Parts: sequence; structure tokens; C-alpha cells
Amino acid sequence: MYDMYAATEKNSKTVQLWDTPVAVEKKQIIQEILKYQGISKDINFASLGGINLSDINLSGVNLSDSILNFVNLSNADLQGVNLNHAELNGTFLTNSKLIDSHLNFANLSNADLEDADLSNSFLNFANLKGANLKGAKLKAAFLNGANLSDSILSFANFNFATLTNAFFGGANLSDAFFCRANLSSAFLSDVNLSDAFLNGANLKGTFLKQSDLRGAFLNGANLNNANLTNAKISFGNLKNADLSFANLSGADLSFANLTGANLSFAILSNVIVEETIFSNNKGISEHTKLILREQGAKFDDFPENMGISTLENLPKSESSTVTC
Repeated sequence: MYDMYAATEKNSKTVQLWDTPVAVEKKQIIQEILKYQGISKDINFASLGGINLSDINLSGVNLSDSILNFVNLSNADLQGVNLNHAELNGTFLTNSKLIDSHLNFANLSNADLEDADLSNSFLNFANLKGANLKGAKLKAAFLNGANLSDSILSFANFNFATLTNAFFGGANLSDAFFCRANLSSAFLSDVNLSDAFLNGANLKGTFLKQSDLRGAFLNGANLNNANLTNAKISFGNLKNADLSFANLSGADLSFANLTGANLSFAILSNVIVEETIFSNNKGISEHTKLILREQGAKFDDFPENMGISTLENLPKSESSTVTC
């Protein structure tokens, strides 16, 4: 549970640390190095922890393996910086520019990256556990295998990003943008994706068990073989989505739109389909349609006069799996 008092106290202590004579002296030394050696040179300080470097220009600098825990880098220009394997635990990077930066294997746990621009950056296998990325820009960034558990990602832009095998357990992704993003085999169970934009996203084989996808936009998304057991997808837009071989057992699809969705071999046992819209779906038999309609689903391409009494005479082959 997030402790506001503890977080405020920690931030207060961090600000006090930035104002110490040692911290001020460290910043002056860094500014002198950048002035006389040029920002294209390597710095590679062993530790820059606990100092105020807000608004500084470190673009193109090699800071790989550096220790930057609790440093204030808000509003800093860090474009093209090398921070591979760097320690950035609790670091303040709000509104910073990290375009084209390298943060592979970096530790950014509990870092504050609100409104930071990380477009086209590399964060493969980075640790972002508990980080604040609200409103951050990560368009076309690479986060393969990254740990984003318990992080705040609401309103963040991950459009066209690559996040294969990324871990999002417990993260808040409400209103986030993942259009055309590659999230294949990512772990998204128990996450908040309400009202998120995932149009055209690759979610093949993803774990979305018990996730909140209410009101999410999944138009044309690839959810082949995804695990959506007990997921909340009410009012979701799944037009033309590929749900073949997906497990939707116990999922709440009430008031969702599945027009044109591919449901070949999808598991729909105990699914909630109150006012759910189905039309022109691939891989769904007349037998399945009848069961779903009896449970409240709406079909534009199914005879209204066909009732439950005809169930035994309907074909069941190649259909989605439904149990009453």
C-alpha cells in the first residue's frame, strides 16, 4: 500500500540531502568537467548519489555503471545518454529528456519519471518496479523483459513500443497508450488497464488474468492464445480482435463490442455476455451463438426465432468452447 506520509517524509529528506555543502560542491565539480572536457566525454563517476543536477545538460554523456540514487535530474537534458547498468533508485527525472538514451539493465526502482520523454530509448531488462511514469513518453522504446511491477503508468505513451516478456504485475496502466505496441508474452495479470488504448497491439500469449480492461480499446488487437481468465472487459471495444485460442473463462464481456472478432477455439466457459455485441465472428458455431444469446448476448447474424429447443440439432465443430 502506498504510504503518502512516508513518501513525503522521504522526499523531504532527499531535498535536504541535495542542499548539503558536499552535494553543492559535487554539482560544481561536474559543471566544471562538462565545461572543460565537453559533454561528449565519458564521466563514469563511481557515485553521484544525493545531489541536485536539475536542468543540467548531460546529453551524449557516458554514465554507464554510475550510482545516481536519489539524484535530482528533473528537467535535465539526457538525450542519447548511456546509463546502462546505472543505479537510479529513487532518482528524480520528472520532465527530463531521455530521447534515444540507453538504460539497459538500469535500476530505476521507485524513480520519478513523470512526464519524462523516453521516446526511442532502450530499457531492456531495466528495473522500474514502483516507478512513477505517469504521462511519460515511451513511444517506440524497447523494454523487453523490463520489470514494471507496481509502477504508475497512467496516461503514459507506449505506442509502437516493444515490451515482450515485460512484467507489469500490480501496475496502474489506466488511460495508457499501447497502440501497435508489441506486448507478446508479457505478464499483465491483476493490472489496471481500464480505458487504455491497445488498438492494433500484439498481445499474443499475454497473461491478463483478472486484469481490469473495462472500457479499453482493443480494436484489431492480437490476443491469440492470451489468458484472460476472470478479466473485466465490460464496455471494451474488441472489434476485429484476434481472440483465437484465448482463454476467456469467467471473463466479464458485458456491453463489450466483439464485432468481427476471431473466436476460433476460444474458451468462453462461464463468460458474462450481457448486452455483448457479436457480429461477423470467425470460428463461432450456431451452437455457441445460441448459448451466448440465451445468456444475454446480441447477434446481428443469428435468427431471432431460433430457441434453446433446437440446440441438439446445431453443429458444434470448430466452435468456441462454451459450457452452461
